[in-house]
Amino acid sequence: MLLTVALFHLPASVPAERSWLLLHIGLAPTGFAVVFFVGMKRAGATVASIPALTEALTATLLAWLVFDERLGALGLIGAALLVGAMVLLTRSTRAPR
Repeated sequence: MLLTVALFHLPASVPAERSWLLLHIGLAPTGFAVVFFVGMKRAGATVASIPALTEALTATLLAWLVFDERLGALGLIGAALLVGAMVLLTRSTRAPR
């Protein structure tokens, strides 16, 4: 949908020194997605949910570090719940003794 808008409103040429960015924008997210889904298929849902939980926590941490965002009480509670869920998932994926 955005492609059609971009084709009519943006310049159609990209400077040669920045053309590698187009390749990066196309390949990097696709590569990460393929690796994530192949790993999820092989590891199972419980193990694969751990990286999915870290996504929100990482975004929050980066927003705090990079953009100086403030984290309220609910945000801290949510972060603690995510960390607790990751700990519980890690414990449940270990082989029984």
